Amino acid sequence: MKTLVFVKDLFFRVKIEAELKSIKADFEFVNSLDSVIGEFDYLILDLEEEESLETARKFPEKVLGFCSHKNTELIKKAKELGCKVYPRSVFFKKLEKIIL
Repeated sequence: MKTLVFVKDLFFRVKIEAELKSIKADFEFVNSLDSVIGEFDYLILDLEEEESLETARKFPEKVLGFCSHKNTELIKKAKELGCKVYPRSVFFKKLEKIIL
């Protein structure tokens, strides 16, 4: 399984990278959502990034999104698109189970 990751925040990037390496996941960080093409199984998005919701509209069934639990409107919009959305704290606690 191939996972693409679009997360700009360095703290979150490091946490995601460590977790994905620990489960030996095939993953790649992308620096631009314009480069999200090709074959992949999951797209991890920080939904609070400016372009994320627009990209989620293109690949809703592949998006594993996270954001602040307080951002209820964003969570609602992403879920309505068909994305899997998690509060940030849950996402980082359960990333291994979410991916596998």
